[in-house]
Amino acid sequence: GNPGAGTASTAPGDNKIRITQSEYNKKTEEVMKDLTREYNLRNLYLQVFHYEPYTPEEIETLNDCREYAYRQVRKYTILGLGTSTGIAFYLREVLSPKIRVISIALAGINAGIYGILNSTEYIMRRFEDLGPDYELGKKIMGEISEWRTDEF
Repeated sequence: GNPGAGTASTAPGDNKIRITQSEYNKKTEEVMKDLTREYNLRNLYLQVFHYEPYTPEEIETLNDCREYAYRQVRKYTILGLGTSTGIAFYLREVLSPKIRVISIALAGINAGIYGILNSTEYIMRRFEDLGPDYELGKKIMGEISEWRTDEF
């Protein structure tokens, strides 16, 4: 057998500290839970779609961004469902009915997610255009500077 099988070392060739694969998986799972607790879709949804704006400019920007996101999701969901339905209909002799339904449903879900992701840049730009004088502008400018990759 392999003497090092099932263990992970902290450094290559370091035999002093070893943890088992199950301990490593447990620690990794704890870290992922901590990360996903802070960044989950429910919190994002509550922050963006249930944010109470204080000024008319924020209200206008937020309503515009909500409508844009809804339009993008609807557009890409309809396109995804239409395309997958067409393909499933064309391949109806080859694919089983269960596979056709699953593929159409997954295409609709993925297209809706793509619509959300596609609208993100527009929404970020609109919030950034508010500037640092508004709460939404401050939040977005902080997020942009935190996640900016072109400054490295």
